[in-house]
Amino acid sequence: MDQLDDTDRKILEQLRLDSRVSYTDLAKKFDMSDVAIKKRIDKLVEQGIIRNFSVSIDSKKLGKPLHAFMLLRSTPGETAALSEKLRKTDGVANIFQTLGPFDLVIEANCASMDELRALSEEKIGNLSGVIEVRTLVAIE
Repeated sequence: MDQLDDTDRKILEQLRLDSRVSYTDLAKKFDMSDVAIKKRIDKLVEQGIIRNFSVSIDSKKLGKPLHAFMLLRSTPGETAALSEKLRKTDGVANIFQTLGPFDLVIEANCASMDELRALSEEKIGNLSGVIEVRTLVAIE
Protein backbone atom coordinates (compact mmCIF):
# COMPACT_ATOMS: atom_id res chain seq x y z
CA MET A 1 0.00 0.00 0.00
CA ASP A 2 1.29 3.42 -0.92
CA GLN A 3 2.04 5.91 1.81
CA LEU A 4 -0.32 8.81 2.32
CA ASP A 5 1.20 12.18 1.76
CA ASP A 6 0.22 15.42 3.47
CA THR A 7 -2.20 16.35 0.66
CA ASP A 8 -3.99 12.99 0.94
CA ARG A 9 -4.36 13.53 4.68
CA LYS A 10 -5.75 17.03 4.14
CA ILE A 11 -8.21 15.74 1.53
CA LEU A 12 -9.36 13.03 3.96
CA GLU A 13 -9.89 15.64 6.67
CA GLN A 14 -11.99 17.79 4.33
CA LEU A 15 -14.08 14.76 3.32
CA ARG A 16 -14.50 13.81 6.99
CA LEU A 17 -15.90 17.27 7.68
CA ASP A 18 -18.12 17.29 4.58
CA SER A 19 -18.30 14.24 2.31
CA ARG A 20 -20.29 16.30 -0.21
CA VAL A 21 -17.50 18.78 -0.88
CA SER A 22 -16.96 19.03 -4.64
CA TYR A 23 -13.79 18.13 -6.50
CA THR A 24 -13.75 21.75 -7.70
CA ASP A 25 -13.80 23.14 -4.17
CA LEU A 26 -11.06 20.74 -3.07
CA ALA A 27 -9.02 21.60 -6.15
CA LYS A 28 -9.20 25.31 -5.35
CA LYS A 29 -8.33 24.72 -1.71
CA PHE A 30 -5.25 22.64 -2.56
CA ASP A 31 -4.27 24.48 -5.76
CA MET A 32 -4.73 21.38 -7.90
CA SER A 33 -6.91 20.37 -10.85
CA ASP A 34 -10.29 18.66 -10.43
CA VAL A 35 -8.86 15.62 -12.23
CA ALA A 36 -5.91 15.37 -9.82
CA ILE A 37 -8.28 15.52 -6.82
CA LYS A 38 -10.55 12.87 -8.36
CA LYS A 39 -7.57 10.58 -9.02
CA ARG A 40 -6.39 10.95 -5.42
CA ILE A 41 -9.85 10.21 -4.01
CA ASP A 42 -10.32 7.25 -6.38
CA LYS A 43 -6.96 5.88 -5.20
CA LEU A 44 -7.99 6.28 -1.53
CA VAL A 45 -11.20 4.37 -2.29
CA GLU A 46 -9.31 1.68 -4.21
CA GLN A 47 -6.87 1.24 -1.30
CA GLY A 48 -9.78 0.84 1.10
CA ILE A 49 -8.81 3.93 3.10
CA ILE A 50 -12.16 5.49 2.19
CA ARG A 51 -14.78 2.81 2.77
CA ASN A 52 -17.86 4.87 1.95
CA PHE A 53 -19.27 8.36 1.85
CA SER A 54 -21.97 8.86 4.45
CA VAL A 55 -24.57 11.28 5.71
CA SER A 56 -24.87 12.54 9.28
CA ILE A 57 -28.56 12.83 10.13
CA ASP A 58 -29.96 15.14 12.79
CA SER A 59 -32.35 12.75 14.52
CA LYS A 60 -33.94 15.60 16.50
CA LYS A 61 -35.27 17.08 13.25
CA LEU A 62 -36.76 13.68 12.43
CA GLY A 63 -38.73 13.64 15.68
CA LYS A 64 -36.30 11.42 17.62
CA PRO A 65 -34.59 13.79 20.06
CA LEU A 66 -33.70 11.15 22.66
CA HIS A 67 -30.18 9.80 22.10
CA ALA A 68 -29.02 6.77 24.07
CA PHE A 69 -26.34 4.09 24.23
CA MET A 70 -27.03 0.52 25.24
CA LEU A 71 -24.32 -1.77 26.56
CA LEU A 72 -25.16 -5.35 25.71
CA ARG A 73 -23.72 -8.63 26.99
CA SER A 74 -24.49 -11.65 24.85
CA THR A 75 -24.23 -15.40 25.05
CA PRO A 76 -20.78 -16.50 23.78
CA GLY A 77 -20.90 -17.06 20.04
CA GLU A 78 -24.11 -15.04 19.58
CA THR A 79 -22.64 -11.55 19.17
CA ALA A 80 -22.41 -11.53 15.36
CA ALA A 81 -25.94 -12.89 14.90
CA LEU A 82 -27.33 -10.38 17.41
CA SER A 83 -25.52 -7.56 15.65
CA GLU A 84 -27.18 -8.51 12.35
CA LYS A 85 -30.64 -8.64 13.96
CA LEU A 86 -30.09 -5.29 15.66
CA ARG A 87 -29.04 -3.57 12.41
CA LYS A 88 -32.61 -4.15 11.17
CA THR A 89 -34.24 -2.79 14.36
CA ASP A 90 -36.01 0.57 14.14
CA GLY A 91 -34.36 3.10 16.45
CA VAL A 92 -30.89 1.54 16.27
CA ALA A 93 -28.52 4.03 14.65
CA ASN A 94 -25.14 2.29 15.06
CA ILE A 95 -23.70 -0.89 16.53
CA PHE A 96 -20.13 -1.38 17.70
CA GLN A 97 -18.63 -4.73 18.68
CA THR A 98 -16.39 -4.20 21.71
CA LEU A 99 -13.90 -5.89 23.98
CA GLY A 100 -14.44 -5.83 27.74
CA PRO A 101 -17.41 -6.58 29.96
CA PHE A 102 -19.93 -5.78 27.17
CA ASP A 103 -19.98 -7.29 23.69
CA LEU A 104 -21.89 -4.57 21.83
CA VAL A 105 -22.51 -0.87 22.19
CA ILE A 106 -25.73 0.17 20.51
CA GLU A 107 -26.41 3.79 19.63
CA ALA A 108 -30.13 4.56 19.50
CA ASN A 109 -32.42 7.47 18.68
CA CYS A 110 -35.98 7.52 20.02
CA ALA A 111 -38.94 9.89 20.14
CA SER A 112 -39.64 9.40 23.85
CA MET A 113 -38.64 7.60 27.03
CA ASP A 114 -41.48 5.12 26.42
CA GLU A 115 -40.08 4.33 22.99
CA LEU A 116 -36.58 3.94 24.46
CA ARG A 117 -37.89 1.63 27.18
CA ALA A 118 -39.69 -0.51 24.61
CA LEU A 119 -36.57 -0.66 22.44
CA SER A 120 -34.29 -1.55 25.36
CA GLU A 121 -36.54 -3.95 27.24
CA GLU A 122 -38.79 -5.48 24.60
CA LYS A 123 -37.10 -5.29 21.20
CA ILE A 124 -33.52 -5.81 22.38
CA GLY A 125 -33.73 -7.29 25.86
CA ASN A 126 -36.01 -10.12 24.72
CA LEU A 127 -33.80 -11.25 21.83
CA SER A 128 -32.38 -14.74 22.12
CA GLY A 129 -28.74 -14.55 23.16
CA VAL A 130 -29.04 -11.30 25.12
CA ILE A 131 -27.82 -11.67 28.71
CA GLU A 132 -27.87 -8.03 29.85
CA VAL A 133 -28.68 -4.58 28.53
CA ARG A 134 -27.71 -1.37 30.29
CA THR A 135 -29.05 1.87 28.86
CA LEU A 136 -27.37 5.26 29.12
CA VAL A 137 -29.27 8.39 28.04
CA ALA A 138 -27.14 11.11 26.48
CA ILE A 139 -27.84 14.58 27.85
CA GLU A 140 -25.80 16.48 25.25
